[in-house]
Amino acid sequence: MCPALRRGTTHRPLPRRHRPPEHRQRIDPARIGAMGTSYGGYTVARLAFTDKRVKAVVSHCGLIHEALNRGPATIKSLPPVTRAALAARYNVPVSDTEQLGRVARRSSLANQKLVGTIRTNTSILAINTADDPIAPVSDLKRLAASSTDGKVVVTSGSGHCEPFDESYEAATSWLKRKL
Repeated sequence: MCPALRRGTTHRPLPRRHRPPEHRQRIDPARIGAMGTSYGGYTVARLAFTDKRVKAVVSHCGLIHEALNRGPATIKSLPPVTRAALAARYNVPVSDTEQLGRVARRSSLANQKLVGTIRTNTSILAINTADDPIAPVSDLKRLAASSTDGKVVVTSGSGHCEPFDESYEAATSWLKRKL
């Protein structure tokens, strides 16, 4: 299981080996931003609450709460490749949908008391389609509202993480303004 999701753990910054190399001249530590798609959108959203060095994040179709909180029934309904990716990420056998459901519930940013509880100063842009069953607009709004500078962009298209070109354009222009 992911160490950050074990019971009783606190929210802590990334281990030093995963931190940006601030000593390099081409990296400005005052202008650190991150963008992630799908589970990567979850990861950068979490980063907005746990690492003060990050000034702006773009969560593109990030899983925030609803799908993660549904438990084993949702895990069973996921496409096999998605279920396998979650199992690998959480270090749980893909066949153990009960355990995957429990870990997914604990990984919800709302259940971790981040989204909806803490208000971060990190700028957050949450992007997705209007009908994504995995990362609904209600989660995007919840995430953006947890930032002092949050914004939601609902793109055209339908489903999970489409259309990428439109989302990428919105994300890059927003990050340029924020950083």
